[in-house]
Amino acid sequence: MWVQTICQHTRPEDLYIARIAGAEVVSAIARRGRAGHPSSQELTTVLDRFQQDFSAGYEIIEISPAIIARAMDFARTRFLRGYDAVQLAVASGLHDLRQVLVLPILTVVSADNDLNTAATAAGLTVENPNNHP
Repeated sequence: MWVQTICQHTRPEDLYIARIAGAEVVSAIARRGRAGHPSSQELTTVLDRFQQDFSAGYEIIEISPAIIARAMDFARTRFLRGYDAVQLAVASGLHDLRQVLVLPILTVVSADNDLNTAATAAGLTVENPNNHP
């Protein structure tokens, strides 16, 4: 709910998401649905809504060789899972670019404690949706 609220009050061009996050989010939702939470009908609604939002509600960041190189460094030094390392590489690169352009500080939104710890260590601001009602 908290994530929906911040997304509704933020312009799509200020919401960034790595292309691979689409697969990660759909997988997480579908796996919860397999466990019965949410119900099958709710699951379909949630998945459809996310996929619509994914296409139109975010600035999608493509994965480049430079991002993969940075992700490999994060995986090696921060012991992150592969996709988490890619997510951090994307966020870190965006953070660097936003600093050069004198834009507001980027906030990473993640419920993964290992990723959040690594992002904080990399100098990023982090918000965990599990900390919000």
